[in-house]
Amino acid sequence: MTSQPAAPLAQPLRVLLVDDSKDDAELLLRALERDFGKPHWRLVDAESALRGALVEHWDVILCDYSLPGFDAFQALAICRECSPDTPLIVVSGSISDETAVACVKAGAQDYLLKDRLSRLAPAVRQALEAAALRREQRRMQAEIELKRRELEQAVRLESIGRFAGGVAHDFRNLLTAIFGACELAREEPDAERRKRLLGIIEQAAQRGATMTQRLLALGKRQELQPEVLDMRRLIGDFSGVLRSLLGSRIRLTTAIAPDVAPVWGDATQLTQILLNLAVNARDAMPNGGELWIRARNARDDERVTGECVVIEVEDNGAGIAHDDLPHIFEPFFTTKAEEGTGLGLSTTLGIVQQSGGTITVSSQVGRGSLFRIVLPSYVSAPLPGARAIRPTARAIPLLVVEDDLVQLALLASLLEPLGYRVFRATGGREAHELIARHPEIEVAAVDIGLADANGRELVEALRVQHPRLRALLISGHATELRELAVRSDTATLAKPFSQNALAAALSALIDEGRSLPVG
Repeated sequence: MTSQPAAPLAQPLRVLLVDDSKDDAELLLRALERDFGKPHWRLVDAESALRGALVEHWDVILCDYSLPGFDAFQALAICRECSPDTPLIVVSGSISDETAVACVKAGAQDYLLKDRLSRLAPAVRQALEAAALRREQRRMQAEIELKRRELEQAVRLESIGRFAGGVAHDFRNLLTAIFGACELAREEPDAERRKRLLGIIEQAAQRGATMTQRLLALGKRQELQPEVLDMRRLIGDFSGVLRSLLGSRIRLTTAIAPDVAPVWGDATQLTQILLNLAVNARDAMPNGGELWIRARNARDDERVTGECVVIEVEDNGAGIAHDDLPHIFEPFFTTKAEEGTGLGLSTTLGIVQQSGGTITVSSQVGRGSLFRIVLPSYVSAPLPGARAIRPTARAIPLLVVEDDLVQLALLASLLEPLGYRVFRATGGREAHELIARHPEIEVAAVDIGLADANGRELVEALRVQHPRLRALLISGHATELRELAVRSDTATLAKPFSQNALAAALSALIDEGRSLPVG
């Protein structure tokens, strides 16, 4: 039964022939004409010629199996490199079944013998359809990937919106407390009541600072304040807080190995980890239960890198559903319905990773959950002792550069009681003018994010006028401070900070600068 010619292509079939025989090439072309019309073709017989031809677009490549110094396997490798979408059919005068199969495994679309050219047109037609199908599949995959990214972006924006709403609500509460207490304190004649109102303001500010720390830890931008931590003391001291949090229906048991190594970390952040896990455990045990906190050195048979400390927090509560386990560290994922924010465990993960550690969880529904934290143990040299904070012995001239007027006034109010003679500037131009008029200025406290200048660049420009100027760079972005390659006459301070922290930073900077050489 003879096959009917297929419908002609809209354009001439483009065929690249890889063969050292013009006669064989003509036979191949005539075999194609009945089904595809007169093709557009090119004949090559060497590797360099093949590479040159592949610069153009071809619908199909017909390749002889064996040529002088060149074979179908080499041609397939070149085609995969230069034109991976173009189908290649091996055509040979004689080829074994094993060799034919090897060609297909190497990437050939098909193979056939030159004495059976009746199969050529159907083979080419099938190769063209397969190539078109692959292109369509890639197009669909690209479209699916685009839709997936758009969906992720939409979900992320929705999550950020919910999150921003929650943060705004919490900060409005804090600002309400601050504004209300300030208004009452302004009119309150009784000193004791004014002191209580100031305490309310301080507590609200501390809560705001804690919220900021948690947000930065979630984004891994928190500036940690690491120190050598005795795990026995840290967990022991914090267990009282946890027992109050857990209530009388949950029994807390701590088991800290006597030889547990110290950890290099931030005490506030590590206690935040314990707090987050304890809150989750409490919520998983509404009818009471047990919570265990254990700390020990990692065993030799455990797959950890270097010397590590293992902290385990285990409860016998409701457990976590198997389908939820892969998602529990994702931001905004929660199993607590409307009561949960979905930030506790994601914040915990951020803190652990920022501390150089790992956290894993195992859980069974109805039997409880076990969180396992692995942190590097402390193996470095001891830290130097902290500098004592002392008031200045003389009125040191100090330039403050801050474009936020409230922050500028606050900095001046914090510095003047410490004995500094403060000069105020709201930007780079005023700073240059003050330095020029007052060469006695010794220190500059400069905000990095000024509207008209980069704080660090401004300091370098001021030092052209005043080479001995010492500088304290201040920023609310911890990463900016960590990335600064500061000199011995430059220090950094992250917002928010207390008056004591400001005094300590300046005291250390001034003490360091007393031995600095002139320009």
